[in-house]
Amino acid sequence: MRSEGAVVFGRKGSGKSAIFFRSADHFSQDSRNIIVDLRPATHNLSRLREALLDVASAGVYDHTIAAFWQYIIFVEIVLALRERALPKAQNNVQLLQELAEIEEKLRLDEATVSGDFTSRLENVVKLLVDAIEAKGTDRANPAKLTNELFVKVMPELRRSVQSLSGNVKGIYLLIDDLDKGWPARQVADEDVSTIRHLIEVLRKIRNDLLAIDVDFRHFLFLRGDIYEQLVRTTSDRGKYNAVQVDWNDPKQLEFMLRLRVEASVGEAHAHEAWNAIDTKVDGAGSSVSQMIEYSLRRPRFLIELCERVISTAVNRGHVAVTTDDMDEALRQMSLYLVSDFGYEMRDVTGISEDILYTFIGQPEKLSHGAVVALLSDVVSSDEIERAIDTLLWYGVLGVWKSGTPKFIYDLSYDFRRLLAERPRNSGAREYSVNPAFVRGLNG
Repeated sequence: MRSEGAVVFGRKGSGKSAIFFRSADHFSQDSRNIIVDLRPATHNLSRLREALLDVASAGVYDHTIAAFWQYIIFVEIVLALRERALPKAQNNVQLLQELAEIEEKLRLDEATVSGDFTSRLENVVKLLVDAIEAKGTDRANPAKLTNELFVKVMPELRRSVQSLSGNVKGIYLLIDDLDKGWPARQVADEDVSTIRHLIEVLRKIRNDLLAIDVDFRHFLFLRGDIYEQLVRTTSDRGKYNAVQVDWNDPKQLEFMLRLRVEASVGEAHAHEAWNAIDTKVDGAGSSVSQMIEYSLRRPRFLIELCERVISTAVNRGHVAVTTDDMDEALRQMSLYLVSDFGYEMRDVTGISEDILYTFIGQPEKLSHGAVVALLSDVVSSDEIERAIDTLLWYGVLGVWKSGTPKFIYDLSYDFRRLLAERPRNSGAREYSVNPAFVRGLNG
């Protein structure tokens, strides 16, 4: 919340969207602020990428994407400022006329101003794609189209922002869920390039608006795997002002869960409710510590697991969580994670979603050779090492070291450190299947 602009990244379920909504709520408490919160639910960015790659060189592609983002962001800012000004315009003829002139110059029709960000994004993508397809395959055309569709209107967009931001203290732009608009199977290099251009455009817009005395702050929320791909292609890693929200401390997760439980029942019953959930279970200490162990240190999974535990106990007529309640909830959660993680890995890496099912019936501890043999059924021989790295990165597999399995969250999500824990000789390497998946794999 104190940042001028940041990339907020973390793994799925780490709490990025919760921070998104909390930040938007915090900034909106000052009525002088403009909040532009964008969560696109569209796959049209993929269509734009494919259309551009068909007809454009790398340089033209980069120029077009950068101009596209600059246009999109400025339009959203103008619409947010317009929405703020409309009530005042009812009693201000001059302001009403100014808004009408802005709408005419920027061609902001009723469909544009009344729709949501997803529909506007789809319309702009369709406009550009249709224009590209209509012009044929001349590789110079996209650059001309970019100037016609986006660049020429930018001065008017800037003037509109300046004229409507007189009583505005700050403009806060928050963007989440961009990765949901990408194709299944694999995130392409061009998708990551699209994110890089968006970040650069946001920084440029901040400088442009500061020049006209408008405080602009931006926050882009990304999955951790996407961010890692981003920094691998960037020489200056510090330029993104990255904020990581991954969790690795069990005590923090326990505190987070306890706050949620106590807030849901009120202070009078807080202690009683917590004791009914945090009970002793056979062979695992407390129920909460076992839930944390099986949550992969992700708040969303921990909350979902706790809800399953409570639901199981309530539906069995129990006044407190029992060992049997925990076992059934852990089994259900494990089945869910096996399916969910398969699709998550597929979407980002292109590895088959069936990869986890190769571990059905296998022991918790596996040699490197055994893992290679299992994966050979679903992964080509030249992709097996990459598949193993992926499983380690996601926490599905851990590395045995001194008789104890080490998972990536045990090492503060430092993947290179995790790899360094393995013996140099691959024949001496041993892996552990995460307990969170074992029950789902073994029925």
